[in-house]
Amino acid sequence: MIFKKILIVCMIFLLLGVNNLILIQSKSLDLNINNKFENKLDSNVIYITASSPYEYGLKAGFQYRLQYKILYFFVEVLKIDNNNLKIIEKQIDTIKQKYPNFYNELHGLSDSTGIKIKNLISLQILFNRLFGGDCTVTASTGPATRDNETYLTENYDNNFEKIGILKFNLLKILMTPIVRSYTWLWNRVVNIARTGPNQYDYAFFGLPVIGETTLINEKGLGYGGTGTHLTDNKTRYIDEGPGILIYLLNRVAMRSCKNVSEVGKLFKNSERAADKNKGGYHDYDYDTSIWCDINGNILVIEQSHSFIKLVYGNSTEVTGAPEGILWHTNHHIWLDANKTGSIYPGEDDVKKSSFVRAARARELLELNYGKITLEICKNITRDHKKGSKENEKDSWDICRHPDKNEFTLTYFSWIIVPKKMTAYWTYGSPCNRKFIEKDFSKIF
Repeated sequence: MIFKKILIVCMIFLLLGVNNLILIQSKSLDLNINNKFENKLDSNVIYITASSPYEYGLKAGFQYRLQYKILYFFVEVLKIDNNNLKIIEKQIDTIKQKYPNFYNELHGLSDSTGIKIKNLISLQILFNRLFGGDCTVTASTGPATRDNETYLTENYDNNFEKIGILKFNLLKILMTPIVRSYTWLWNRVVNIARTGPNQYDYAFFGLPVIGETTLINEKGLGYGGTGTHLTDNKTRYIDEGPGILIYLLNRVAMRSCKNVSEVGKLFKNSERAADKNKGGYHDYDYDTSIWCDINGNILVIEQSHSFIKLVYGNSTEVTGAPEGILWHTNHHIWLDANKTGSIYPGEDDVKKSSFVRAARARELLELNYGKITLEICKNITRDHKKGSKENEKDSWDICRHPDKNEFTLTYFSWIIVPKKMTAYWTYGSPCNRKFIEKDFSKIF
């Protein structure tokens, strides 16, 4: 076990160095960029232009080959997929049937990296253990803002307890600076995906194909998301069923939707996968997404397999809040948790962070109603009040830091301003990092 813990730390250090090579490797792909992107090269932007799903996976593999190889090496050493072989085989069958385009992307990625498709999916299991899940999001628009602007904020968090390796104090001390450095490199590069005819270009952080954290598309559709915690109470019902993986639905939305209404229709009319074991790509099942568009519309989608709730900025009868503000954390707020299987306030042996952060996010939006600006959005992401300790950094804050309650950390934050086709994000926790600006109107 100690050996595995040391390997995880070494893996992260190795990836720190590997990420620096990505920018150098990108020049080989720039030669194949469509005329649309000529003279728009950016040292922090990588374009992946393809005419088919297979070609997209192929080029992604050439671009990130070294990173994929190192990740796969550690998957093999740690035997991460040993207990997930049935899950992986089932997911491959589902992907073939429900989303053949994604299977073709995996096929291309496999050909360029030399990694079998089943092993590429096992990489996602490693991703789920290292990144994301416990997040806080807000959206504000129209009358809630000072200048009739639209904003979407996300604090991208991770709970390291799920990794299962942080059982002694040395790693707890080391992990925070390691993750700070890794995150700086993780979102230092923005990928621009152009995946074929009749599909919209979109920006994302992370690894293409298997680990995309989508941001904004060429039509000004912006994205944020939060993981949903399911109950551990074995006597409670959890809604399950087959369908399209939520990770894939998010990508389809970015590629095919130009506004939040189209996103809502896509999710409502799709058979959504929901597997309570949440292995591999099912880790995104039950997740809540938040969307904004260039026309000033905002939307939160709570969902499971059988149930879905579309909450728009003007759904005041649902939210009980003024028009133009939405928020979310890690439990179903507007769906019936007893039907979906989400945790709920007052449930025994449930950590309170999600409920505390949701209440605080709503409070901040209402306190600043009518005067919300970019700076106020930045301050929302940095908030350290009303967690488990008043005015101190802790794991129940919107900007989260490890403590005795939870070993959880806000990796980084982003803010999307769709009307200006602009996004802002930090390299690390927003409370001690500056937001950098990227004008995507100059890229798309």
